[in-house]
Amino acid sequence: MTREPLTAKDTTSLRQWRGQALSLAAVIASISTVGVTFGLTSPLLSLILERQGFSYTLISLNTAMAAAGTIVLAPLLPRLVRRFGSANVLLASIATILVALALLPVFPSIWAWFPIRFLYGMGGGALFILSEAWINQIVPNAQRGRILGIYITIMSVGIAVGPVILTLVGTEGLAPFAVGVAVVALGAIPVFLARRTAPPVTTLPSAFLLRFIRIAPSGILAGLVLGIIESCALYLLPLYALRSGLEGDNAVLPVTIFVAGAIVIPLLFGWFADRIDRRTVLAAAAAISAISVATYLVFAAGTPGFWIATFIWGGTSTAIYSLGLTLLGERFKGADLVAAAALIVLMYSLGSLTGPIITGAAMDTWDIRAFPIVATAVGLLYAVLVMLRLFTRGPVSEEGTPS
Repeated sequence: MTREPLTAKDTTSLRQWRGQALSLAAVIASISTVGVTFGLTSPLLSLILERQGFSYTLISLNTAMAAAGTIVLAPLLPRLVRRFGSANVLLASIATILVALALLPVFPSIWAWFPIRFLYGMGGGALFILSEAWINQIVPNAQRGRILGIYITIMSVGIAVGPVILTLVGTEGLAPFAVGVAVVALGAIPVFLARRTAPPVTTLPSAFLLRFIRIAPSGILAGLVLGIIESCALYLLPLYALRSGLEGDNAVLPVTIFVAGAIVIPLLFGWFADRIDRRTVLAAAAAISAISVATYLVFAAGTPGFWIATFIWGGTSTAIYSLGLTLLGERFKGADLVAAAALIVLMYSLGSLTGPIITGAAMDTWDIRAFPIVATAVGLLYAVLVMLRLFTRGPVSEEGTPS
């Protein structure tokens, strides 16, 4: 039996499929390597500053500078991408992260770290915005929930590896910073190789950036929620664990468990999101996130209940973000999608900016139990918002607009 030769149309379709697969693999590989560095430096810098005797509030303010950098850069990204292209801006963002990481051990002062972490936030924010817009532009709607779940899972694997590296190389000296620089440098390679497959952006957004909150509040505010929760988990959870009885470098292990949940659970929620109304799934994720972290008030750090709750909390909180991205991919295209991606990351950065400051100040003012109380309140409020939106706007049609 002979095979019929491929037609010109078949050849073009195959070439396009290969290009999209390469493009998708490249951007996910890049974000996963940066995730390793993110997971490494977040607890590392907090533990270094805690050893130096700084308060939770000052540590949180220093941490917030990365989010401030993203907030400043995010509104400019649609125009930068239109002028220079997604791949070039993505490579520039990786270079910015490299410079910031290299400067941290050279200037080991909390005051020098304020502008350095601001620079780091500009590079990291651009990287996440463009990666998520890139993926959303090339993925079909019917597969969007699963593909974005895979993206979040792979990125979470990278973040989970970061604290593990700290247990191997320690939290002192140049070694952890050197590992971070090397890993980020690797992340530039796949983007450079796939730069010609980047989705084009030839127009400007159709609306002012903040108007997108009114158009798609459930999707956009998912960034704010994860920003608050994840920044508190990455920066303050090690300190919470330390004050709750875990000793030394073991205090970073809850971060690994939190991110381990983020590796597994978003895949499950992504599968459901491709089959039933995505806002229903989103509300469920937010409610479970709130309930799981509330059990910190019952389970002591290091007990089986604490580890299980941390795993579920990390997974459901991260699923909130991937489901929010899915809603944006339904609703927006082209330059509007880049703008919406910029806004969800801007909201994430706003959460990262305010979450540790509010939670750290509450822990200083009252005690460490303020940590789970704040996280619980955030999850519950968002679950209520999504359910109200669902009941007042109705289910989402296949085109992604309320019916």
